[in-house]
Amino acid sequence: RLQPRGERVLAGVLGPLDGRVAFTLCNPPFYSSAAEEAAAAARKWKGLRKGRAAGGLGGARSFGGSDGELWCPGGERRFVTALVRESARAPHAALWFTSLVSSGRSLPKLLVELSRASPG
Repeated sequence: RLQPRGERVLAGVLGPLDGRVAFTLCNPPFYSSAAEEAAAAARKWKGLRKGRAAGGLGGARSFGGSDGELWCPGGERRFVTALVRESARAPHAALWFTSLVSSGRSLPKLLVELSRASPG
């Protein structure tokens, strides 16, 4: 389902009429802005020696996706934090709430958020 509100993750997508789903699987936007995504792509292409100087694909994205799939304000950490908080408010909506986390730098704060949201 398409999320109609960009600041939300589950709210408005999973509802009481859906019953309980087996799991949710999220592949969050990794980046917090278009500029951050472009800089990461440039670093990747440079590392692969495919930058402009080498006649390669300078300025190309490092992988496909629309802007909304690649970045959102706050990036991966904000997205997964919203997922944790929203899933805690609707614990019976799914047996498992899951998400990819691409940056190890995000993990410490996400683990704190998970511990706050965990029952008992």
